[in-house]
Formats: sequence, structure tokens, C-alpha cells
Amino acid sequence: MIVERRGSPADSDSLVFEEDMGEYPDEFPDNSDDPFVSMYEMASKQRQEKRKKKQKKKTKKKAKKKANASSEGVDLLELAAFVEGGDEDAQFTDGEQESPAKGRFRQPSVCQMEEKMLEKTDFLYRKSVLYHYNDQYYEAIDAEGVVALYRQYISPGLDGVKNLRNHLDIYKCMKANPRLKYEDSLKDKPYCPLKNGILYLNKMKLKHHSSKRITFTVLDACYDEDAECPVFDEFLDTITEGREDLKERFMMALGYLLIEPSSGKYFFVMGYAPNSGKSILGNTIQKLYPENSVSNLSLGELGGKFETESLLYSRINISLDLPQEVLNASAVSKLKRITGGDSIEIQRKNQRSLKLDHNMKFLFATNFLLRIDSNDPAFLDRIIFLPFMKSIPKDERDPDLAKKLWKERDAIVTKALQYARKLMKQGWQFPPIPDVDCMRGIQRKNSMDYLKEFLENHCEMGDYNYFTATSDLRRTYEACCDENGTCPCSATAFNKYMEQAGGVRDRKRLTASENPVWGFYGIRLRP
Repeated sequence: MIVERRGSPADSDSLVFEEDMGEYPDEFPDNSDDPFVSMYEMASKQRQEKRKKKQKKKTKKKAKKKANASSEGVDLLELAAFVEGGDEDAQFTDGEQESPAKGRFRQPSVCQMEEKMLEKTDFLYRKSVLYHYNDQYYEAIDAEGVVALYRQYISPGLDGVKNLRNHLDIYKCMKANPRLKYEDSLKDKPYCPLKNGILYLNKMKLKHHSSKRITFTVLDACYDEDAECPVFDEFLDTITEGREDLKERFMMALGYLLIEPSSGKYFFVMGYAPNSGKSILGNTIQKLYPENSVSNLSLGELGGKFETESLLYSRINISLDLPQEVLNASAVSKLKRITGGDSIEIQRKNQRSLKLDHNMKFLFATNFLLRIDSNDPAFLDRIIFLPFMKSIPKDERDPDLAKKLWKERDAIVTKALQYARKLMKQGWQFPPIPDVDCMRGIQRKNSMDYLKEFLENHCEMGDYNYFTATSDLRRTYEACCDENGTCPCSATAFNKYMEQAGGVRDRKRLTASENPVWGFYGIRLRP
């Protein structure tokens, strides 16, 4: 049997066996000088010191958390409940009461955060896109944008949380809120959103901006009937060579490009002379719109699979340097459907597709004729051609013209909107200009098909007595292309086709005093 010695821990040094009990008295003196007792007290003191250091370190850590949380906008009362150990270390100011909640701090729910946001600013959800009202118009916004607004309006410190999972979910919560859903009205009247208000074309009245008046862009210009634009008038007079019918078309086109919604089934092409002012006019129009309201896809890019994603949030597409390329069927189809008011499916990389179903305007500029794979009268009817046929000599160009036009933007926009109203009264029908409309620049056939027509209509095939110089044939062919508004084929393709048609290419001395020239035997031009 083992018996524990009184006054000491039950270790092996302080145990005696029952058979040795006779050697010890019934009671043991409390001898403080005993070496075992001194070691025990020393160990006890060390444990107490460790506990004090640990408690002191914990207190400092809590104080540091309070300071950090306070700098991020977290209430001290909430922090006291957040820190483990309850509220014993929280310091309350005068008038504050201890929060009854114990344990970990709980941030607001997603729905609570959404309601706080809706109390501060306005949102709407239209056709899979969330919009925020920025005091002038409803601007498309993503999840990160919603978090930025929460930080601006509700909590700069984002409630002191360690991650933004719930804050990012506000975006999804808003998109699922039926109160924010917006449907376009068929009764929407044409208007133009401007800096000094919204101008409605039916009565030419200016209304102030409001979240109740739904607009999705705004122009950086004001409606001012007293403003004048002498530089622009001179610029337009130069482009149109003083023709009043062309001036009217340009101003109607400009007005159409500025209004919402666009009711006609049109797109606009500026061409074809280089250095003629196309880019100056196009860049002025683009500068009027907010950056997020403009896309810059070429006609060829419209036929791509993923390139059209930028159209989802833009109100106008402007491309001022179209290459010389043949438009594929996909590009032609998309442009016809968008300008016709039909919805199209927009494919996005690694994301689900979305539908584009809002009105858009298209403005293109090119130095070349448009070319499509096949004859498409419906596509041709949608083109409003704006001719820039005169190149400005380098020594006559004004390097500050763009800046001067921008200073006159209020007068230019005001004048254009008055012409837009005139166009509206005409049922959105542009007056025809036959000599201009025939230059719309659509080459519906392959260039080789036009070469065949040239050979049939302007040449005669015969025996070896017929001979025509290649330069004469080519010059006549290019003149026919200019008359028909078509692109001539290359010189190599031209010569090859003439040989396939029966001509024999060789050199001949036309006069005894001249050197031999290249030409075709068996072909001559009709008188």
C-alpha cells in the first residue's frame, strides 16, 4: 500500500509504503527549509509568471484589434462582442451601453445590405444587365462596381469583414429583385439626353434629369438655340461643295446618330476620298458620347464569334477606317438584324451568352467600296451614304479644326436635333439623292464578274488582225468600274482573264517610230 505524504504533491519522492510507516511519526513538521518544498514553490511562481505574461500578451492583442477595427469604421460595441472573452476588455465611452450580444460579430445579411443601397441610390435591371443611376443616366454596372458604391454610400470599411463574398452577392441579389426589373415601352418617344436636360423631339421641350426618366447615356453638349457654329458651317460647305441637298442629308444623319431610340433601319457610310474630313467628323461625334457608350467594331469584326461582346453596353458603334475586305454573310446578317430592331445572341468567352436587343446606331468610314459575297437588296437599302469626294490638300488643312468644332458642339448638336425632328416628321425617310445613292459602294458581285460584263459590252473578239494595247484595255476597264462604283481587279487577274477569253498576249510595234508595246491579239475595243 502507498501512502501520500501530507503537504506535498503525489510524486515518487513524497510517497511511503505501509510497511515503513513505523519509522515515521503520525504527523510531519512543516519545515520550510526542506529542499523539496523550495523547489515546489519555485515551480509554482514560474507558472504564475507565465500566466501573467500570457494574459498581458492577450490583452495587447485585443487592444490592437480594437484600434485596427476602429480605423476601419467598426463600432467598438460590436467589436467587444466580436472578440473572444466577451466584453470584459471593451472600453465604452460615455452614453454607450454594453451590447447584449455575446460571441462573434455578425455582419448584415445580403438583403439588408441591398436595402441600405436602394435607400441611398437608384438601380434598375434590364434584359440581363444591371444599371445604376449616376445623377444623369443609368450606367451599366458589374459586381465590383456595386461593392465600390457600397463603400461610397454605406460603409467605407466594408463592415470590417475579412472577405467580400457577401458584398459581391449584392449584385446577384439586385438582379433577382423584381422591383428593379425594367421593360422597354413601345410608347417611348424620341429624345436626346444632354448635359442641361433631356430634349424630347415631338415638342422640342427640355426636361430635367431624373431617375424616373430612364436614359442610358448622355451627350457632352447642351441644347442652346442661340449658339452659332460658323466653323462647322464652313466645314460642311467644303464637304458638300455647297449642295443644299447634301447639307440636309449630313445634318439629318448627324441628328439621327444623337437621338434615342433610333427608329429607322439605317447605318451610315462615309467615303471615299482620303484626307477629306471623315475622321474629324466621326471623332467629334464619338467624343460627344461617354466612353462606355461607344464601341469600335469594324464591319468585318461584326461577323466574329466573341468580338461583338462590346455591343452589349454601347449605344453607338463607330469605325472610321474600314479595310478593303469582303463582308461575310454573318457580318451582313448581324448588321441587318440589329438595325432592324431584332435581338441577336452575343457569345462570351467562358460565360453564358447574352441577348443584344436595344437600339444601336452604326457609323463607318472607308476609302474603299464595300464588298459583300452576294446580292442583298435589303442590306443595300439600309445604307445612307455620306459622300466625302474631295481630298483636302496638305497645305490647306487646318490642324486645329477638331478643337474648333468641339468648341462649337452646343450649336452643332442643337442644329442637328432640329433636322432630326424634320426627319421624324418625314417618317424617318431620308430624301433620295440619285447621283449620290448610286455611289453607296456596295460591290455585290465578284470583280471577275464585272470583268466579264466589260468584255461583253465594250470589246469585240476576232482573229489575229485585232490588237489592243494592254494599257488601253485597262484604262477603259477602270473607267467602267468608276462609273458603276465597283473595284477593279488586279492587273495580273485582268491579263489572265483576257487570255482565258481567247486573247493572245504579246508585244507589237504600233508605229515604226515607237517601241513595241504589250497587248492582246484577237481583242479590240468597240467604237
